[in-house]
Amino acid sequence: LSPSIAVMTNIDREHMEAYGSYAELQQAFVDFANKVPFYGAVVASADDAELSAVLPRLTRRLITYGLDAGQADLRARDVVLADVEVIGLPVEAASFPATTRADLGLPDDVPILLQAGIFHHNKRIDAVVEAFAELRRTRPAYLVLAGRPGGLSIADVEALLVAHEVTDAVVFDDPSDEVLAALRAHADVALALREPCLEGASYSLLESLVSGLPVVTVDDGRPGPKRGLKA
Repeated sequence: LSPSIAVMTNIDREHMEAYGSYAELQQAFVDFANKVPFYGAVVASADDAELSAVLPRLTRRLITYGLDAGQADLRARDVVLADVEVIGLPVEAASFPATTRADLGLPDDVPILLQAGIFHHNKRIDAVVEAFAELRRTRPAYLVLAGRPGGLSIADVEALLVAHEVTDAVVFDDPSDEVLAALRAHADVALALREPCLEGASYSLLESLVSGLPVVTVDDGRPGPKRGLKA
């Protein structure tokens, strides 16, 4: 992209699998902004600390804006939002035929932890397996990994399990929506340890919450209340 005017609102740790490191992600923003021609401009939020940190590296005309930043070129004050309607995400619990744990090849007598979603590095499957192995040292539990390859192959996932001596976990390769719904119905806890980001929550996380399943997830470290997530 080579825009005449580039608008940047924030930098967040999203799509890290495409960049490799946070420094490379920051540089991508800088490179994008510096593609603006000499007659154009970069419009950037001064409220976002991560974005503000890279603004000195820009070589194009810069206009900053914000609500909180005192040094912004443009500041909004006394903002009033009237007649705002909040519409929830269209996430519904999928229906599935009546099943038992035995039908799915799962044990009846231990808590089941479910990791569902694409098998990718930024989903932190490695952290899930490592944490589960630590948990198993103090209490019985059973791990289910359900997803399709997307950066990590099934062999990669199985190798992680072997490396941490989690030999009785079950891996569902590209399960159907019905199977995923059944797994959520029989699981005790869902796991969602993806890299923190602001652009959107994991759809698998939302589906677990809609199903009434408690979710263990990561705290992105930002201030403010955490709603809807159970740990």
